[in-house]
Amino acid sequence: MTSIWSEGIIKWTSMTAYLPLCSLAGVVAYWRARQGDSKKRIIAVCMVFALVPILNSAFYALNSSYYARWFYMPVLILAAMTVSAWEDPSLDLARPARSIAFVMIATLAFALVPVQDATTKEWSLGVLQNPGQYCAVLAFGLGGLAVYHYLQALAAAQGLCPPPAGRCAGVQLPVRHRPHRHWQVRPVEHRQ
Repeated sequence: MTSIWSEGIIKWTSMTAYLPLCSLAGVVAYWRARQGDSKKRIIAVCMVFALVPILNSAFYALNSSYYARWFYMPVLILAAMTVSAWEDPSLDLARPARSIAFVMIATLAFALVPVQDATTKEWSLGVLQNPGQYCAVLAFGLGGLAVYHYLQALAAAQGLCPPPAGRCAGVQLPVRHRPHRHWQVRPVEHRQ
């Protein structure tokens, strides 16, 4: 599946910051809970670099051709923020998921707005060039958030996370620790 950009050089590049299953719900929860965190500062700087063309081109030696592979670095940091949010039982992960689901559903306005073609004067529904791709992406996003919500409810029902203020906020999975093996390093005797 191609990206939503269908013009020119950036037709086959990935410019999305999407994390499967949870979207950016964990990131939003982490962002709201932490003050002065290094991950937040890195993401803020990366957003500025992404929006300022001369700073964006600094990642590929100030070349005029478009290059977006550096976007994978902030996505990995977003994944680390999500994991940190899941590990913190005091964070409310359900509220950001609901907000993101609302924003996803609000984008339906672009798919459902009536448009009149200037040349043929015919009315059509939506301003999207590829409505099938939009519907598939929306379905996967909302489906992932539904599975995410189900896993949170399942974790709360099984007692995997202590519910602060009456709801499950974080997921804490039981971890079995194995005894560590200590390897002894002996000096190698050189034969002559």
